[in-house]
Amino acid sequence: MKIIVPLILLLLGLQSFAYADSGNTRFLSGLWKYEEISHGGDAALPNKGLFLFYNGRFFQQTIDDDMGQAHTGSYKIAGDMVSFDVEMGVLVRENSEPPLAVRQNAENQAKISFKGEVLILGFEESTVQTLTKLADAENVTVYPLIGGYLVFTGNNFIYMSLEDDNFAAGSGKYLKTGNGFSLHANPWISVSGRRVTYSHNEDINLNLEQKVFRFSDGRKFALKMALRKAEQ
Repeated sequence: MKIIVPLILLLLGLQSFAYADSGNTRFLSGLWKYEEISHGGDAALPNKGLFLFYNGRFFQQTIDDDMGQAHTGSYKIAGDMVSFDVEMGVLVRENSEPPLAVRQNAENQAKISFKGEVLILGFEESTVQTLTKLADAENVTVYPLIGGYLVFTGNNFIYMSLEDDNFAAGSGKYLKTGNGFSLHANPWISVSGRRVTYSHNEDINLNLEQKVFRFSDGRKFALKMALRKAEQ
């Protein structure tokens, strides 16, 4: 399905910021691709999405057969544990009422283990996430949005944005175009009120014009005006 998204990204002159890596997080730094996820000891489910660790910040988006989710915030590593300071997290369950569950300023921890080149994150609530390394974190650029972020690294992107009961998130590949970006999302999830839409192999055109993302169905998301300084 082809979606035309007139993306309006009016920054302070389209400002963005890039992160530089630091030694104490380098071993986990990079872009990871989801393989499987299990909840509460249940059988593992196939999982699609991306998880970026870079310079003490993380950006995550994924969909499995049970739910969709997206999170962003900061992280710290101590021994074999990673502690997440979740600035914003969104869980989506199509059959829940309401379908959106939002967490802000929350904390979480996971045990880090490796099996060959596979990363295994074991969370406190008995959720286990299995990921493989997709790429080093290269040319990371983050556009902070009100209620989310648009993140580019290499030729990959992660997007999430929340406004009231409207939510959208996706991850996949992208190309820079003359006036914006061409995204190929796999997966993509959107919520409008109580309507939840999951999709894969979604082509999205974003036209760079003014100061918000403006979707063809009328939804729009503004950009944050106070941008965080680039981390060195």
